Amino acid sequence: MKRIAVFTGGRSDYGHLYWVIDGIHKSKKLELITLFPGNHPYKNELFKMGVSQMLPQINDISDYGGVFEFIRMLMPKEVLGIDMLLVLGDRWETHAAATAALLSGTKICHIHGGETTEGCFDDELRNSITMMSQIHFVSHRAYEFNVARMIEECGVKIGECGWIHCDNIFNVGAPGLDWLTKAKLYTKAELKDKVSIDLEEPYILACFNPVTHELEHTEKYMENMCKALSKNNQQVLLILPNIDPGNKEIKTVIREWTLNPERWQGRFDLFNKLDLFKFVENVDHLTYLSLMKYATLMVGNSSSGIIEAASLNLPIVDIGNRQKGRIMPDNVIHCGYETDEILSAMDKAKNYSGKVVNPYGDGHSSEKIVKVLEEI
Repeated sequence: MKRIAVFTGGRSDYGHLYWVIDGIHKSKKLELITLFPGNHPYKNELFKMGVSQMLPQINDISDYGGVFEFIRMLMPKEVLGIDMLLVLGDRWETHAAATAALLSGTKICHIHGGETTEGCFDDELRNSITMMSQIHFVSHRAYEFNVARMIEECGVKIGECGWIHCDNIFNVGAPGLDWLTKAKLYTKAELKDKVSIDLEEPYILACFNPVTHELEHTEKYMENMCKALSKNNQQVLLILPNIDPGNKEIKTVIREWTLNPERWQGRFDLFNKLDLFKFVENVDHLTYLSLMKYATLMVGNSSSGIIEAASLNLPIVDIGNRQKGRIMPDNVIHCGYETDEILSAMDKAKNYSGKVVNPYGDGHSSEKIVKVLEEI
């Protein structure tokens, strides 16, 4: 049996990796090893699947000692002795795990390579992981082209004779969509105890993550979004950001809007609407998708608005540059950071009533990934 180690850093990648991990665990040809930091919110679940190794806790990117300890623990114990390390995306902690595998001479399989997010340093991290990897699972044909162009292993110059197939790049779609085919989304009654909003009334889901190439504007961007959201007579459920630089500033604004509304009284003349703002720190992927199902609109800059929302026909207002460069489904309305621009995009989104085909796959990515791992 091939020993496959899967690294997950936390909330940001676990929901996307869940069904891949489950598939490897159930495979008769693969042995699963899970690697995760000590503060992983779903570590109890991970301990139940395969052989698990809990790594040092890392709270944010400034914890350089934690990152180095991360790599030190991976190299002598887990990465040596496994056949492949499977990682997803563009997180800095994922890059640390890939670095450990590279230094140990272990093959790396990378999910979601070839994508572009111009507003963040994610591009540099993602492309670096791509260059370290030997097996590539991409979510779209265009990203297959991008990876092929980067690794230059196709044997024929790209563009000379149409599309070129590379035998180590697999277009499998986005595994985060597999929840829609493998699990039943929660009903409103089942969601009732998970969030503090009235699910029988209209609500907007909002998630804004740091734009790491524009960190000096983080607080202003977040305040502009909150001001725009407050001009609508709907509840707003804010999802707290990932542990990137700038997340503390975003959390500060969120808490001021949800817990200390008196700070804003007189500044924006919106005091009477601020009680409509609620926030939640961590939600599992199934809960998150269920909240997206019942929302009237999603506002922010999360990749879930680009990738998953199309399968739920949810209109999206994508703010700023964080997701700039990704392939955008027709349900996505892009806008700038100013309050008026966000409001204008929200007005356009209210008129969205179409049914869009999701360009990121059919919800069967995990089976395709596991099959490749078994056969390669």
